[in-house]
Amino acid sequence: MMPKVPTTTQSRAKQIVLGILLVAGFAVAPCNAAQYFVDATHGSDRGTGLSPNAAWQHLSSVNRFAHSRGFRPGDEILLKSGERWREQMELTGAPGMNGGSDQHPLRIGSYGTGELPTIDGADSASGWKSAGKGVYQIPMKDPVFKVFVDGDDHPTHALTSQLNFAGGWAPGSTYRMWDFIQNQGKTFLAMQDITTTNRILPSEWYRIGSLPPEQMVSGLENVSRVPGSWFYDARQQALFVHLADGGDPSSHSMQIVHRTYGVFLQGCSHVVIDGVRIIHAAKSGILAAVNPGGGAVGNEYNTVRNSVFWNLGDGTTDWIPSISMSGEGAVFVAAGTAAPTNPALRGWTIQDNAVGEIDSDRFLNYERNGLSITGTADLVLKQNYVSTLNSLGISVFTIHGPQCTTPTIQGNFLTMNDGNIRVSGCIKPVIDSNTITYSYGYGVQIGGNSSSATITHNTIHHIARIGNENAYNGLDCNGGAPDGTLAYNSIAAVWGAEATFEVGCSRWSIHDNVFDSSNNVKGGGLTFYIRQDSIPGLKFENNIYRLNSGTKQQFNYGAGVPGSRPFHDFDWWKQNVETSALQCVAGKDDRRCSFASTAPYSLPTEGFTAVPAVRRFMSTAPRDNWQP
Repeated sequence: MMPKVPTTTQSRAKQIVLGILLVAGFAVAPCNAAQYFVDATHGSDRGTGLSPNAAWQHLSSVNRFAHSRGFRPGDEILLKSGERWREQMELTGAPGMNGGSDQHPLRIGSYGTGELPTIDGADSASGWKSAGKGVYQIPMKDPVFKVFVDGDDHPTHALTSQLNFAGGWAPGSTYRMWDFIQNQGKTFLAMQDITTTNRILPSEWYRIGSLPPEQMVSGLENVSRVPGSWFYDARQQALFVHLADGGDPSSHSMQIVHRTYGVFLQGCSHVVIDGVRIIHAAKSGILAAVNPGGGAVGNEYNTVRNSVFWNLGDGTTDWIPSISMSGEGAVFVAAGTAAPTNPALRGWTIQDNAVGEIDSDRFLNYERNGLSITGTADLVLKQNYVSTLNSLGISVFTIHGPQCTTPTIQGNFLTMNDGNIRVSGCIKPVIDSNTITYSYGYGVQIGGNSSSATITHNTIHHIARIGNENAYNGLDCNGGAPDGTLAYNSIAAVWGAEATFEVGCSRWSIHDNVFDSSNNVKGGGLTFYIRQDSIPGLKFENNIYRLNSGTKQQFNYGAGVPGSRPFHDFDWWKQNVETSALQCVAGKDDRRCSFASTAPYSLPTEGFTAVPAVRRFMSTAPRDNWQP
């Protein structure tokens, strides 16, 4: 019997239906698109990967396929739910390989039911032997970046790394990872083994603060002296661990971090990472970098969503020599520093993720962030939960590379960070409807020669500082950010001032905000700090103030002029600067004062727990107490 041949009418009907689907926005997968399955328990690297029954076992099979044949538009790399891979996924872009298209992205996701699939930068370890004084050791050939105790299934604090004092720097000498040296009054840490050196390079050495004399000893002496610490001896190829209670690590689950990333993308565009858990990487959970040479060579139109990150980064930095850039983050989008004239990276979206602890030393720095995004155009950062404990929450910036233009940072929830939202060197950024609460450092920092910022509908309250850090305001404008708008925000109970307009922050419109300085953590109730050189063009209208009744001069207007007296009270402010200003008086039931800082606050995470990634993170993350 002859096969039935479609009539012309049937073929035309199919073409019409296909056209309707395309017009309606339905993406029709290309005919050669494929699904590739990976199962860490039941898979086999001899399989094709093309079905659950023929799934690959290791991410190394994904990497080999990406290198040899390449994934194509519309392909999916699907990791089995509930499984764990102690590996690193690596995709490098090339024409027609390891990327997608507008209608057919390359997707990295999951299949099956259960917990998110986990990419883990740590290996387990056993066979510990006592080295005396509460220290235990194990042979270890691979470099060690971090060590955790019982942290397989929930975030936990990393043990403290100990360093090996190698004396003064001697050109031409050989140094090992975790050696530290002194040179011209400065202290440097070797981030890798350095076999020959004639100068101290940022790709090899990380400058650290001065160390006390008692630490100017061998790494083994340091780890013996400090419970809750570890030292990797690259010369002996041995790891030494001293638990907080001096106990045997064999009675615990130990996580030893060897790998730098969870997912490494270089030059890949139109990639969607959807619903994975990435933990314990030494540097970044996801590093997405341009191809060597910089510019918009790949790394565009990518999306990260519905994913969970914790225990990422370390106490140094990640120098990426191929693009001459450094940094770390749960997600680090690296545009490179080739030239400011290179086009920005377009089309990035990071949405509905949960970012937990970043394993940095606890101080404000710009090397490590929860979400670190450079050199993008039209970035969308939306509805992410960010609680790094130790580092800056969200940083969107440019650094000697492509310009940052029109990023949108919207609807995110930030708590327990050291610095929350930072925008530097960006044109027309929008920071809208974010909640920043029970945190440290500043709420929002804008500067670095940014311009025309729109900061609206944000809630910022209970912001303290750590140690003697000097960034602690609700809004901190400094370093060049003119022509902005600050409107419809509620800012209360910060450490310093509700808002500052410092160097280069003229011509702002500040209207319809609630500024509550009645309970600032620092005390004294300062509302504004405004430098004299930023006063031109500042316009204040219809703002509501709740002030500390015990403080008579809440407005520092015209700072930075020697011999001047820039502190003023509300009456002066209303008469000379903002005639439309309204004041809330404590004790009165006034709707205008509904954001009173004396009202009971609670973490309003209810809306965010509707986001699956946030709900998953909350079910495992321990709560840390905010302490002013």
